Amino acid sequence: EVPVPQEVPAPSVAAEPNLTLTDKPEEEKEILTDGKLTIPQRAEKVKASVVGIVNYQQSAGSYYSTEAGQGSGIIMSEDGYIITNAHVIDGAMGLKVVLFDGTEYAAQIVGSDTQTDLAVIKVEATGLTPAEFGNSDQLEVGEQLIAVGNPTGLELGSTLTVGYVSALNRQIDSTSGLNYIQTDAAINPGNSGGALANEYGQVIGINSAKISGSDYEGLGFAISINDAQPIIDDLINYGYVKGRVRLGIGVYEMDAFM
Repeated sequence: EVPVPQEVPAPSVAAEPNLTLTDKPEEEKEILTDGKLTIPQRAEKVKASVVGIVNYQQSAGSYYSTEAGQGSGIIMSEDGYIITNAHVIDGAMGLKVVLFDGTEYAAQIVGSDTQTDLAVIKVEATGLTPAEFGNSDQLEVGEQLIAVGNPTGLELGSTLTVGYVSALNRQIDSTSGLNYIQTDAAINPGNSGGALANEYGQVIGINSAKISGSDYEGLGFAISINDAQPIIDDLINYGYVKGRVRLGIGVYEMDAFM
């Protein structure tokens, strides 16, 4: 009898695994004690009050102004007053303010003080989202902070970094007379004029400076809002800082026949 060939079953091929994505578990939002906010809650509260500022200046040999720099600012009032650093708007022939949602406005300079590196500008708008300003005298070393601004410019707008109060009452500029908050939250060019906020989402500093170099890391500084307050009020009310002593001397050449 001739044997009948048996059909050999094909080898089984295991299904290749697929990458599976899973949503976060449904749970109530975290609520911290004493009114403190989580970092995402702080970001949500502060970001809408931080703007981008574009500085336009006239190019050499040209009748037209071109973009000369970008920085950040903090909305102070719903009718368009914005706080920033004086160096952000220095030499500007025109200023553009870009809100968190991309809305753009032309801005005018209300007042600027190079000694303290503070300035106030104004846009013609209503219904803006002003920041809540806190009491920087209540800060403690080790308290967590967030910095919000536009490092390198609008392309990285509304960037949030997290750090801590490294030190208080730093006087890094002897001419300004201001106290600075030292923080290890990342602050880069373009962050100038942006917000430094506490655990309640209150702005307690205006990001202003960073010590950089191959030997330095995590040395950022912000003007304390308590020190900035009287300067800002004077700039809004008078356009300059009152109460400073100035020496008025006029110098001119003369000869023997005068």
